[in-house]
Amino acid sequence: MRSIQALSLVFVVSFMLAAGAAAAETSPHQDDGWHFAVIPYLWLAGLDGDVRSGRFSSGGVEASFDDLFDNLEAAFMGVFEARKGRWGALFDVMYIDISGSGDAPDSLIGEVDVDLKQGMYSLAGFYRALEMPLALDFLAGARYADLSVDLDVAPGKYPQLLKGRSVSDNMDWWNAFLGLRALYPLGKRWSLAGYTDFGFGGSDTTFQVIGAIKFKMTAHFVLDAGYRYLYLDADDNELVYDMSIGGPFLGLGIVF
Repeated sequence: MRSIQALSLVFVVSFMLAAGAAAAETSPHQDDGWHFAVIPYLWLAGLDGDVRSGRFSSGGVEASFDDLFDNLEAAFMGVFEARKGRWGALFDVMYIDISGSGDAPDSLIGEVDVDLKQGMYSLAGFYRALEMPLALDFLAGARYADLSVDLDVAPGKYPQLLKGRSVSDNMDWWNAFLGLRALYPLGKRWSLAGYTDFGFGGSDTTFQVIGAIKFKMTAHFVLDAGYRYLYLDADDNELVYDMSIGGPFLGLGIVF
């Protein structure tokens, strides 16, 4: 990471995984029994936007997934779904830990070290409004996000003018969201899926669109692949985020 602009990526990469709702739906067929799905997934996302913490601004952020992955310490991403008849619920969880360091472009500022820990948890209920051949679900739920950031700035070329400093900040919020999900079979093993949701509340705006193709490998294993786009606008007194995030994703699930 060569600049403070690149380092600021760790402030916003936490929002790469907002809700894996599209990945969990595995079958358009309706019956009265219980159906479950557990799907770990990975989103290979890049981002474009702006982030600010106190007086520190990114001045604009644009980076690929490779840029973000180089600074990844730990991550877990997955979605669980339960359905019976036309009613169901899903739970999406994400935890990510990222750290990075590098030199700032301004000689008054020395090396910058950043550490970020982020959790995001989404819980939604849904109702199946249409069935066969097109399955259509309406969703409503809540999403909680918790973010902590530690920023250390070393003195630069003229330490007598600008000393080093450390900044620690945290931010959390609740959002309500409404969503729509569709699944259309292409045969016994293949199907198309689409999902969108709109969030409001603790953050100013969240908007998400997902398109995927699903392959039923066996009776209990399904492979999901597609593209996901998320727009997020959130702020408090210190942290400000305005970010567009998009890229392909891949999930391998167990259904029973």
